This record gives sequence, C-alpha cells and structure tokens, in this order.
Amino acid sequence: QLKKMINSQTLEAMHASKEILANEIGAIFRRQRNGGSTLAAANMSAKDKELSGDPELVNTEGTVDGGTFKFKAAHFELSASFGEMNESWQWGRYKGTDIIHLARIPGFSRLDLNVGGDLRIVNAIGKTHGPSWRMVVALGPEVKAWGIYPGGQSGNPGSPHYDDFVDDWVEGELAELLFLKSADSEHQRIVSKLNLEAK
Repeated sequence: QLKKMINSQTLEAMHASKEILANEIGAIFRRQRNGGSTLAAANMSAKDKELSGDPELVNTEGTVDGGTFKFKAAHFELSASFGEMNESWQWGRYKGTDIIHLARIPGFSRLDLNVGGDLRIVNAIGKTHGPSWRMVVALGPEVKAWGIYPGGQSGNPGSPHYDDFVDDWVEGELAELLFLKSADSEHQRIVSKLNLEAK
C-alpha cells in the first residue's frame, strides 16, 4: 500500500492510498480545537484517555491529513516486514531504484539501487523514473561545471565503461566536466578524437 501511495499517478489516488495505509497501520485524527473538547480533556484521567482516547486528539471522522500516526502500530508493521530496525528500513533500500535497459533486458540493467528521493520532492527519483543527468555550473570569468549521469561512456554491455558512472551517481558524486574552447583545443584528459567530414 505504501508503494501505491508513493507511485500514485494523481493527487486523488495518492490521498485514497494514504487513507487506506493509515487505516492499516493505525492512525488517530486530530479534532478541531474548541472549548468543549479542551474542557473534556482537562476533566479526564490518564486511564480514561488511554481507554477511550484523548478527546483533544481523537476523532472518529476526518482525514489522515493533520492526523497523528500511532508509532507503535507503524513500528509493528515495519518490524513484521523487515525485522527489527536495520539498514533495510532506509527509504532508499526499501524503494530501490531501477535503471532499466531500453530493451528491458535485466542483465543489461542496474536494479535495486539504494537511492533516496521521491517523485514529489526536489530529489525527484522514483522507482524507475527521475532526473538522470545532474550538473552544477559555477559562472565566472572561467566557467566550471561538474556533472554525472547513470550510465557510462560505452553502449557495449561487455565494456568496463558500460555502467562505470552508476555507482558514483548513486553516491551523489560529480565529475568535473571538460569544456573545449575550439575544435583544436588540447587537453591531457582527451584520449582520442573522431573527426566527421562532409562529402
């Protein structure tokens, strides 16, 4: 149900999945503040609040938005699925990000990468979709930039350079980009050149 909520295609579907998830793991809804509920809460003992619910917090109607999840219930569900708290509880490990080969060949893909983020936040990486190319540019007298993408310099799956950028991409590392000011520019990082001429 959590995956359905995170990967919902519409806002309405996300809210519906969120309600179901809240019911599954246990949620209490915050009642709107008014003098009556505040007075009732003040006159109840701790035992009564434990048995019937604190009227300041608990309501039988409403939505999960603005509510408070019962930690013990959520903890129980996570423990049942993944055991006691460990690295598998990390969001990136739970979600897992897949870089799928265009031909959908698993052996040519990189699967279950430990990458955080979500489709609706700044680091907008979902299970199979998200920003691949990352770049930071420093503007000044001499432009400098760093970037990376989850792949490699070679499209040949047998090449060591087929996916040699993926691990750095997962870790958020960037490589300094090389800007050449002309076609004749030389640099120690240039390994080879390919010249294309019109006939």
